[in-house]
Amino acid sequence: MTGKPLHKEIRKAIDEATDLGFKVEPKSGHTYAWIICSSCGQHVQVFSTGRNPENGAKVIRRFVAKHRDHN
Repeated sequence: MTGKPLHKEIRKAIDEATDLGFKVEPKSGHTYAWIICSSCGQHVQVFSTGRNPENGAKVIRRFVAKHRDHN
């Protein structure tokens, strides 16, 4: 994905999610993208302007861990 610059930890978490088969849907504004579970359709927002990027990466990884079994 191109566009807004992202913190390296968030970029790494997004790459891990896509490697496991999650979809990344680009958005605009403060929300950079949604990471979507292919099986159940639930999503998590990826913010481009987060105050603490490491916590943003943790949220992504937690979502992926919760949904990877059925993805």
